[in-house]
Amino acid sequence: TFEKYGTSTIYARITQDTTTIANMSTIIINCCQQGVMVIFTLLYISLLSVQSFVLVAAGLAFGIFYYTGHSETFRLMWQRTSQKETAFFDRQYWLVPDRLIQFQDGKARELSKAEVQLLSTNITLKKNKK
Repeated sequence: TFEKYGTSTIYARITQDTTTIANMSTIIINCCQQGVMVIFTLLYISLLSVQSFVLVAAGLAFGIFYYTGHSETFRLMWQRTSQKETAFFDRQYWLVPDRLIQFQDGKARELSKAEVQLLSTNITLKKNKK
């Protein structure tokens, strides 16, 4: 069943999910901290001025409604980014500073100078034929 997705899609998802899981604990702690901060800030503003509280609450409500109204756009943006990442893993050759890496069947290997020269000659010949 994995064959229908292709190796590049699987590698893209594994690297993306691993990074997300590794960074998630910090994000959750920051969200909780910022949520508490917003609640206490709203309470403090309401004690100072009811009009200011209403204005700030209206601004927050506008931001929440704007985000929920445009969440489909944000989701499509993430989906396009994910597709570009998958296309990156589809590439057979990666250019890393001072070397060329071939990625094939889930394994990466550095090309020798002779292989790089042969590959660049083939690319030059293909360009000249067009």
